[in-house]
Amino acid sequence: KEPEPFTGDKSKYDTWKNEMLIYVDGATLDQTIKYVLSYIRGNKSIDQWKRAFRLANLTAATGQTPAKWNFTSTAAFWDALDKVFHDPNSKRRAFNDLTALTQGNRSAQDFFVEFEQHLGTAGLTTTDPSAIEMILQKVCKDLLRDIYRSEKKPSTYDEWKER
Repeated sequence: KEPEPFTGDKSKYDTWKNEMLIYVDGATLDQTIKYVLSYIRGNKSIDQWKRAFRLANLTAATGQTPAKWNFTSTAAFWDALDKVFHDPNSKRRAFNDLTALTQGNRSAQDFFVEFEQHLGTAGLTTTDPSAIEMILQKVCKDLLRDIYRSEKKPSTYDEWKER
């Protein structure tokens, strides 16, 4: 599936970037830049930014055809985009979303998908002791009761997820 265009909304940048990284996997630096910039569009403001970005980062030496990008690697290109579009509040927002998250009536699988997404964005990992503590607060109480009544109580994140 093709990624959606990015219109400059910083709250959507990280998700869009992940989609683009999959989409351009295996492409050369020049191809990556061309593909990625072609998906940055949708309003006058972002189009103006893209033009300024191109003018600032694409140079043609005398007699050089075509012009060359001023990036030495794909990582350097993404770093330039991150400086502009990465939401500086994404970790805090993800932690707040994680704090508010509950399993509710949805399946454990659906819960863990969202839980892990917020966990990673918040800068935490499944090996972090607080991850298990959060699970204990977030999962359905009936499920938690059944797990506690079972023979072996899970001790790792993966064991909790498996149950």
